[in-house]
Amino acid sequence: MKSSLPETIRDSALESGGNEPNIISLTQWSHKELNVAPYPEDRIFKNVARRVCEYAEEPSEVELVVEGKPNPVDGSKKAEVYDCSGLKTGEHETLNIE
Repeated sequence: MKSSLPETIRDSALESGGNEPNIISLTQWSHKELNVAPYPEDRIFKNVARRVCEYAEEPSEVELVVEGKPNPVDGSKKAEVYDCSGLKTGEHETLNIE
């Protein structure tokens, strides 16, 4: 899928090697395009992921991982994981991050 992305997005994709997925650095992409960091709001990340999904052939080709803030008591964190279809419906998987 990376080859079908526009050059500005493709240039911000970090190679992870092997069978691991490529990661698009929203921070790098935003700095390159706008010279500012992305606004740290879930809705912004979801909108960006929806735009990237436009280039995917399958919904599973794109995943958005939104990490939550650490729990102030035990430091644990949760992450919400969306694929392209989940970005439309709101369905997601919740992971505990250690």
